[in-house]
Amino acid sequence: LKIYDNSAPVQILTQDRGLAFLSEMVGVPSLRHFSVPQGLDQGVCELVNYPESISDIYAQGAFYYDGDDITPNSGVIIKEGNSSALGVMGDDNVVRRVRDDIYPLGITPKDAHQTIAIDLMSGGHNGLYPEEFLGALSGRSGSGKTTLAIAIGLSGVSRGIYDRVMVFRPAEPVGKDVGFLPGSIEEKMAPWALAVKDVIRDLDIEDGIKKYDDRGNCAAVSIDEVLSVENVNFVRGRTFTNTFVIVDEAQNLTVTELRTLASRCGMGSAFICTFDPSQIDNAYLRDGRAEGVEEFLEPLIGKPSVFHIQFNTPVRGGISALVD
Repeated sequence: LKIYDNSAPVQILTQDRGLAFLSEMVGVPSLRHFSVPQGLDQGVCELVNYPESISDIYAQGAFYYDGDDITPNSGVIIKEGNSSALGVMGDDNVVRRVRDDIYPLGITPKDAHQTIAIDLMSGGHNGLYPEEFLGALSGRSGSGKTTLAIAIGLSGVSRGIYDRVMVFRPAEPVGKDVGFLPGSIEEKMAPWALAVKDVIRDLDIEDGIKKYDDRGNCAAVSIDEVLSVENVNFVRGRTFTNTFVIVDEAQNLTVTELRTLASRCGMGSAFICTFDPSQIDNAYLRDGRAEGVEEFLEPLIGKPSVFHIQFNTPVRGGISALVD
């Protein structure tokens, strides 16, 4: 590294830690380069006192919005006086009323954001086929992201829309790594499958679910037959058809890993990311911003089958409600 004498101070702007170390050794200050975080839109906005919105959405189930500031597939909280309603913006600027009578596996939504997310994941948005969409649920720990996604997926299996639910979880430890885990791939993934088992227990479906076929016949199936916890590292060459794919704790994945997972989804499959930017355990990702998920979603948000909903209200309760 050669330094030229100049009246202006010389600094190196780099993300290469090795180069930064060498420049500091020879007396050249280094600065680490950070992109400006933009962040994703919450996916839900408020529309207050918009003319005819409340009357039309209750009378006709929809109304036309003549603005251009609401992204397609965003949730809309409509308020007028003491009246309110929930809607979803279509790509034709028509706000359609959200259905509030969907209870996947008996789950009752806790707030407007969960109600909108359930409607979007249940196929009501934009007249799409109910099985094919790409979505994301974000929010702090305990806001119901994973539980809601698994409940929607298994509800779809029960109704014959999907054949199976696959949950991908990055194998990132919290704190110190315990090292190599012996056993088969299923045994190695067992610690990361515990979070999914907690959800199954809370949903009270450990004994299985009822599944309907194309002819309307119903049979009881065990959860192990239709739900699996998978490792992200072994997806190359695979194809998922008629599958509800959930990528849990996606804040620990890079954009390449997420694109690889999404590209595995074929006909009749849905893809859902759940993430919390405040809980990043991957040492190679910056804490406080889910860079991989955001870079993955940003160019896709606004397309007819893509949405992102941020959950702001913790619903886990207990001690967790005391922790910010």
